[in-house]
Amino acid sequence: MIVLFLALLIGGIYVLIIGAALYGWSKTSVWTPPADWFVCTKVSVVVPARNEAENIAACLDSLLAQNFPKENLEIIAVDDFSDDNTAEIIGRYAGQVRLLKMSDRVSEQHLSSKKTALTYAVEAAKGTLIVTTDADTSMPSDWLRLLVSFYEKTGAKMIAAPVLFHEEKSIFEKFQSLDYAGMMGVTAAGFYFKKPGLCNGANLAFEKTAFEAVGGYAGTDHLASGDDMLLLEKIHRRFRGKTAFLKNADAAVFTQAKSNLAGFWRQRVRWASKSGAYTNPLTQFLQAWVFLTSWAVIGSFFAALFWSSEVGWTIFGVLFFSKALADFLVLKKTTAFFKKKDLMAAFPAAFFLHTFYVALVGLASFFQKKYEWKGRRLR
Repeated sequence: MIVLFLALLIGGIYVLIIGAALYGWSKTSVWTPPADWFVCTKVSVVVPARNEAENIAACLDSLLAQNFPKENLEIIAVDDFSDDNTAEIIGRYAGQVRLLKMSDRVSEQHLSSKKTALTYAVEAAKGTLIVTTDADTSMPSDWLRLLVSFYEKTGAKMIAAPVLFHEEKSIFEKFQSLDYAGMMGVTAAGFYFKKPGLCNGANLAFEKTAFEAVGGYAGTDHLASGDDMLLLEKIHRRFRGKTAFLKNADAAVFTQAKSNLAGFWRQRVRWASKSGAYTNPLTQFLQAWVFLTSWAVIGSFFAALFWSSEVGWTIFGVLFFSKALADFLVLKKTTAFFKKKDLMAAFPAAFFLHTFYVALVGLASFFQKKYEWKGRRLR
């Protein structure tokens, strides 16, 4: 009976966590710029790029197509020791896009990282507001208008906005897309409850002066990941109540899911590697509980299978249906908002993939200390 009680406790707390996320997402207002709004802020959009020859042109074209006054916009692309012709492609946009080369800043490739590239660009930026995105993204034409109007009207020092996958074909890609849609709900809820913990550097904005006030990435620049969430922690601590989530489907940037398991695994283990650096106890607890719940579902299934007891299957049923119901409800809400309801057809398969992915990636992050990113070995 003690084991059954623990199963009810784990499942119940998980439902409460996801229920709170769903409530926070629902209560977060959709942002619409005032009718009389006009741009006042100088903006620098920063795009770090390493070996992005296949994607960088589409990204820059998308940025140049923004419904935003050119006199208020600066686009900076940073070539991070690319082995392909990324820098050459960026150079074709001379006069519209400012090219920085990491080889002009550091002499050795292994001394560079994404955080180093971002720091270089922020230091060189002329804008008051820095907006970061990735070289493999595209965005709707009103993306910048929404970000900047939100900034000017709220006075937020840092703004997180949605990142989504698109052009999904396989069940595996749809699973990743559902995972991202769910994370957007959890992200927004964190900001609603004034306890932000998640954000994505592919769609992030912050004041240059706020970045400088917290020392940029200092103290986290040794980590393979975390240019987004660890910076959020620093800015949130320094400027309480001055971080926000922008909820609008047209403020989302889009990228493509990993097409194979190997690429997905490397990406997610690298992301998970930064979890030990979080200083926010709530973020640590929430991630730990999702990890615990996933392992509880897996463990209870195999325990019931091998021992074939009625109590064992009851414990598994409690955990399985608690997680499945909670996940289904938040995903149904977020996919509807982002006009991606068709993804819910993949939910049954995605649920199993998500449960195993969280459990295994979380475990691997404890032991793996070196990571590969675009041909570069990171610690």
